[in-house]
Amino acid sequence: DSTILAHEDKIASLKFKIKSLKQHLHKALQDLRHKGNASTAQDIYILRLEVIVEQLKKRIREITDKKLSQIN
Repeated sequence: DSTILAHEDKIASLKFKIKSLKQHLHKALQDLRHKGNASTAQDIYILRLEVIVEQLKKRIREITDKKLSQIN
């Protein structure tokens, strides 16, 4: 009888540990998703900045060419 009670206690303890581990896993997966979303947002922002940099380079070339043509 005491063996059965000991096993039931062990089973209850293991069930609690499983529940706790599932909660930790769920939290870790949520954190990973949020990190992935943040990373994607940063990638989009970087791409937009690269487009702006290219536009600015083009504008600088246009201004420089205009100045050079005025000198000649």
